[in-house]
Amino acid sequence: MMDDVEVTVAVFATLREIIGQKEVKLRVKRGSTVKGLIELLGEKFNPEVPEKVLNEDGTDLSENFRVLVNGRSVSLLKGIETELMGGERVSIFPPVGGG
Repeated sequence: MMDDVEVTVAVFATLREIIGQKEVKLRVKRGSTVKGLIELLGEKFNPEVPEKVLNEDGTDLSENFRVLVNGRSVSLLKGIETELMGGERVSIFPPVGGG
């Protein structure tokens, strides 16, 4: 499986409760997208993950969710279509309460 690579996913706040862990390592196909990774989290851990993190039609992040790949916001990259080549650290932050 040369095409499989490992990425580390760190989740915060409410997502931590849904997944039950603060950090997981997942194997994905090289070139998988952030969207695919979020959907995989739903399959492996809890279907609520993509429901919460992606917008209703699955074309973008839900409002106020932030995803970083190696510390860079996907909004500065290719959004949820940002490709993963292996070894990345993906951090997913739900909206933070307060004003």
